[in-house]
Amino acid sequence: MVARAICFACEHPRRDLVVGGGGAAIALAGNLFPRLTDLAMERIGRPSQTTAEAGRAAMRDNLHAPAQDGDTHSSLSGVPNRRNSLLL
Repeated sequence: MVARAICFACEHPRRDLVVGGGGAAIALAGNLFPRLTDLAMERIGRPSQTTAEAGRAAMRDNLHAPAQDGDTHSSLSGVPNRRNSLLL
Protein backbone atom coordinates (compact mmCIF):
# COMPACT_ATOMS: atom_id res chain seq x y z
CA MET A 1 0.00 0.00 0.00
CA VAL A 2 2.82 2.41 0.85
CA ALA A 3 4.70 1.61 -2.36
CA ARG A 4 1.55 2.31 -4.40
CA ALA A 5 1.09 5.60 -2.55
CA ILE A 6 4.68 6.59 -3.32
CA CYS A 7 4.24 5.78 -7.02
CA PHE A 8 0.94 7.70 -7.07
CA ALA A 9 2.61 10.72 -5.42
CA CYS A 10 5.38 10.66 -8.05
CA GLU A 11 2.84 10.91 -10.85
CA HIS A 12 0.28 13.18 -9.11
CA PRO A 13 2.04 15.90 -7.09
CA ARG A 14 -0.04 16.94 -4.07
CA ARG A 15 0.62 18.85 -0.90
CA ASP A 16 -0.90 16.10 1.25
CA LEU A 17 -1.54 12.43 0.58
CA VAL A 18 -3.41 10.33 3.10
CA VAL A 19 -2.63 6.61 3.01
CA GLY A 20 -4.94 3.99 4.45
CA GLY A 21 -8.10 4.05 6.48
CA GLY A 22 -6.25 4.84 9.69
CA GLY A 23 -4.58 7.82 8.06
CA ALA A 24 -7.94 9.06 6.79
CA ALA A 25 -9.52 8.67 10.24
CA ILE A 26 -6.72 10.60 11.92
CA ALA A 27 -6.83 13.33 9.27
CA LEU A 28 -10.60 13.69 9.69
CA ALA A 29 -10.36 13.72 13.49
CA GLY A 30 -7.58 16.32 13.26
CA ASN A 31 -9.76 18.55 11.12
CA LEU A 32 -12.84 18.19 13.31
CA PHE A 33 -11.23 18.07 16.76
CA PRO A 34 -7.62 19.29 16.50
CA ARG A 35 -6.76 19.57 20.21
CA LEU A 36 -8.49 16.32 21.13
CA THR A 37 -6.63 14.54 18.31
CA ASP A 38 -3.34 16.01 19.54
CA LEU A 39 -4.04 14.75 23.05
CA ALA A 40 -4.93 11.28 21.75
CA MET A 41 -1.76 11.13 19.65
CA GLU A 42 0.32 12.17 22.66
CA ARG A 43 -1.16 9.31 24.66
CA ILE A 44 -1.28 6.49 22.10
CA GLY A 45 0.88 7.56 19.14
CA ARG A 46 4.35 6.57 20.28
CA PRO A 47 3.37 3.54 22.42
CA SER A 48 1.42 2.05 19.52
CA GLN A 49 4.41 2.33 17.18
CA THR A 50 7.28 1.18 19.39
CA THR A 51 8.30 -2.11 20.94
CA ALA A 52 10.87 -3.39 23.40
CA GLU A 53 11.43 -6.42 21.16
CA ALA A 54 14.89 -6.28 19.60
CA GLY A 55 14.08 -8.27 16.47
CA ARG A 56 16.60 -10.36 14.53
CA ALA A 57 20.12 -8.97 14.74
CA ALA A 58 20.81 -9.55 11.01
CA MET A 59 17.98 -7.20 10.09
CA ARG A 60 18.51 -4.47 12.67
CA ASP A 61 20.17 -1.97 10.30
CA ASN A 62 19.58 -1.89 6.57
CA LEU A 63 19.71 1.86 6.02
CA HIS A 64 22.72 1.86 3.68
CA ALA A 65 22.60 -1.67 2.25
CA PRO A 66 20.12 -4.54 1.92
CA ALA A 67 19.80 -6.89 4.85
CA GLN A 68 22.12 -9.86 4.53
CA ASP A 69 19.37 -12.46 4.84
CA GLY A 70 17.41 -10.97 1.91
CA ASP A 71 14.17 -11.00 3.90
CA THR A 72 11.63 -8.41 2.79
CA HIS A 73 9.55 -8.44 5.97
CA SER A 74 10.00 -6.97 9.41
CA SER A 75 12.43 -8.51 11.83
CA LEU A 76 9.74 -8.40 14.52
CA SER A 77 7.52 -11.33 15.38
CA GLY A 78 3.88 -11.45 14.39
CA VAL A 79 1.91 -11.59 11.18
CA PRO A 80 1.93 -8.54 8.89
CA ASN A 81 -1.35 -6.84 8.13
CA ARG A 82 -2.39 -7.81 4.59
CA ARG A 83 -5.52 -5.64 4.34
CA ASN A 84 -5.66 -3.08 1.56
CA SER A 85 -7.01 0.38 2.03
CA LEU A 86 -10.40 1.32 0.61
CA LEU A 87 -8.98 4.78 -0.12
CA LEU A 88 -6.03 3.90 -2.35
